[in-house]
Amino acid sequence: DGGSLEDLGMRIRDAGLFVPSVIGLWDAIPATQEAWEAQLPHTRERLRMISAVGSEQAQVIPGPGRPQAEFDRLWVAERYHDLLEIGINDYDVVPGLVFVQFLEGCKRLSQAMDIAIQSQHPEARVIPDVFHMHIAGSGFEGLRHMDGDAIAIFQFNDAPASPPMGELKDSHRVFPGDGILPLEKSLRDLRDIGYERCISLELYNPSYWERDPLSVAIEGREKTLSVIERALS
Repeated sequence: DGGSLEDLGMRIRDAGLFVPSVIGLWDAIPATQEAWEAQLPHTRERLRMISAVGSEQAQVIPGPGRPQAEFDRLWVAERYHDLLEIGINDYDVVPGLVFVQFLEGCKRLSQAMDIAIQSQHPEARVIPDVFHMHIAGSGFEGLRHMDGDAIAIFQFNDAPASPPMGELKDSHRVFPGDGILPLEKSLRDLRDIGYERCISLELYNPSYWERDPLSVAIEGREKTLSVIERALS
């Protein structure tokens, strides 16, 4: 309607809020130099928008849909380095690397950390999501081997006991504490490694979409805080 993202960012700040991260930079690291250069103007525009609203971080989703055999992790790491330089120097935004089950070559915590390390950039960060840690087979013990500053934001939800893990999709996500994931242990591990950034409630469950949005937000906040309090008490 003709408004501006800068004004929106000001309204957010005036309300005592802030934007910790934005999703994001989709298909930001395609497979070839030609595709990378073609995508870069769109990536820059997204970074401009993310900066305008006041976010300090953006989420990088490398190009999905290619087989793992075609996923050159060193190439991705070098382009992630480039994105960090562009984001920080031109937009004051730090891009963090997403890993999710449908990204062959970057679907596990270990793969994402390998890319972050190979990027050879001091601000490289990964973005764990407990649901994708579960369904892609990362497990949860790897958190203890990290430094808290290597995590951009920690995405929070839960997974039900059924269907079985191999059949779970994003639409099966449930509120924290309503499923079987070791959320309390994960939070204690985050505390122990010195993680000090945000926890982000992420739900893609269509049954919640049918409810009043405010009631979903209130329940999500209460259940998230309840898990945190149990974990850290």
